Amino acid sequence: MSSTDALIHEDIEAKLVDVVRDNAWDGDVNVYPDEDIPESKEVQVAVLLDYLSNGALRSELDDFFEGHTYQNTVLFVAPKQEIRSDDDIISKAARVLGAENLQGKVEDEQGELGKIIRDERRFDIGRYSDVTIYDLLRDRRPSGTVHPRSSLCTL
Repeated sequence: MSSTDALIHEDIEAKLVDVVRDNAWDGDVNVYPDEDIPESKEVQVAVLLDYLSNGALRSELDDFFEGHTYQNTVLFVAPKQEIRSDDDIISKAARVLGAENLQGKVEDEQGELGKIIRDERRFDIGRYSDVTIYDLLRDRRPSGTVHPRSSLCTL
């Protein structure tokens, strides 16, 4: 992949994060690991775009919570399938990015660019409606590792 392709791919992934956070979740979440999750006493929701096996998820969460004071205030929502590499979703994010970049630079009397942006920003969370919410409770065993307790829910 050329450096130009890599930059375009980074822009598309950043747009995907925006769409998931702002359109699918109304801006009330952090997309992890793309965005920092501030340490807080308040309950927060973190959405993963990457499907992780239970073992990989435990390792990721162990790393995340290491050194955190408030370890039971973040709920992680993990997809049942990969989102970041879903060609349809990446294409939608690319179309949004392209239309946004063209706005104001080309004539668009009929508002087609705005329509593309509005339509493509609709993230059909229903395609990923079976998600697992990981309620994190730090195990009291000497290892102190995270043992996510999962609950299947439909959004």
